[in-house]
Amino acid sequence: MKKIIWAIVAVAIAGYFINSHFEDESKRKVEELKTKKSEEVIRTAVKKMVSRSNAVYDWALHLEKGKKYFSPIFTIDLESVWLTKRPILFIGVIKDIATLDKLNYTIELKRGFHHGEYYVFGEKMEVSLRSSKKIIDSFLKKHPNLNYYDNLAVIARINNIRAVSFLGEDGLMEEVRIGEGKLLDIKYIGRVSLKKLDAEK
Repeated sequence: MKKIIWAIVAVAIAGYFINSHFEDESKRKVEELKTKKSEEVIRTAVKKMVSRSNAVYDWALHLEKGKKYFSPIFTIDLESVWLTKRPILFIGVIKDIATLDKLNYTIELKRGFHHGEYYVFGEKMEVSLRSSKKIIDSFLKKHPNLNYYDNLAVIARINNIRAVSFLGEDGLMEEVRIGEGKLLDIKYIGRVSLKKLDAEK
């Protein structure tokens, strides 16, 4: 009799764990589906931004042509893809926002830690853009808790590029190239990769 009782208990316990496993697996799949849908919404929004502004979204691919790893990228190389009649798509994180005048801010972005679109390896690039306070205030109201891992997609019209040298953490001189211009559009993308943006467009 005891053996039968223990067998029933064992079956019940096994059934509980099996059922729990399938419930967890089902929840995981639901969450994955939600995440994929959310990421697709962001990619679609960025593609619409690019389409509306006729922005150059693959400028880094053009910049990489003919270059080998660790080959230097000169300012004239960047000028050829940034200083055109079309604006560019730039992915980065907010470095600073400062008041420019009564109606405008200057927003500075540097390449993010999780940029998914194509970039030349090892090159430091930033943008410093004039933007209306209305656009930035509205954006910050929607996303009040931005951090250094939250990427933004911006459409920017670059008017000039300057190179700034600074002392790096290893004590060696480094250089960052900063594109200065105007912000046309902005979108929060978090950690969503845009690596396939050009293939999907």
